[in-house]
Amino acid sequence: MKFDLTKVEFDQDDLNTLHDVIFNALDKEDLTNEQIMEYWNMFPEHIKLDALKWGVSDTPTRDKIYVWLQENCC
Repeated sequence: MKFDLTKVEFDQDDLNTLHDVIFNALDKEDLTNEQIMEYWNMFPEHIKLDALKWGVSDTPTRDKIYVWLQENCC
């Protein structure tokens, strides 16, 4: 079975959570929902699958996103 993890639709609460993690990791404050989804599309598959399984607000998932952003984004 194969999923297209670039076609995920988040509710606004999930987008707000992703925004907060991106802001904390990269100090990027004024992001649109489209820009947040651009970051989502950069994440490796294992992080996306954890986010879908446990939710983006799950603490270990947020931590993985934060660390990945710090290590892989400018």
